[in-house]
Amino acid sequence: MGSERDQDMAERRSFAFALAVLALCTNSVSAVALRSLPDEKPLNIAFNLSLYCGFAAGMSALGVVGALRRSASLLAIFANHLLLDALLSSIPRLLLLPFLTALPAALCDYRDAETGLRGGAGEDKCARVLGWVQAVVVGFVVAVTVAQSWAAIQVKGYAEWLGNGEEGQEIGKEKTDERGEEKCGLEAV
Repeated sequence: MGSERDQDMAERRSFAFALAVLALCTNSVSAVALRSLPDEKPLNIAFNLSLYCGFAAGMSALGVVGALRRSASLLAIFANHLLLDALLSSIPRLLLLPFLTALPAALCDYRDAETGLRGGAGEDKCARVLGWVQAVVVGFVVAVTVAQSWAAIQVKGYAEWLGNGEEGQEIGKEKTDERGEEKCGLEAV
């Protein structure tokens, strides 16, 4: 049973490391890409987003170091950031969805070449296709938010396991010493 548990924890560590490296790469590339956009005044959206991506890359770097060093606190910081990011970034994604409702009217403006009249089968088909595209985009936004939240919860669970020690303790159970007395958590693990 011990080797099965060790294998599970090795998989969790690999998952935490891979997730942190992926987040570090995407956030770093996003920060650099956003800095290359033209600066618009007075909102400075590209600059502010690039600062956030730089901050997120820093949090991801903590996750990489935490996975390598098996640091419960660094992994917990990374997992909490990832969970908060999943929830907060879903808000602007969902706020942009109503603007997709204007797409069929803007993109499906067909005029018959012979009569010059609008409408017809082409416009109806275009509107149906864009309706499906909208549904796929909504599903994608929800799926990305759920997947990121699930990944953050998995990393947080691994961090909690590391925080409880590697002496075979179950997550959530109190650690005790040889005499059965509860440890205060200040001893070296």
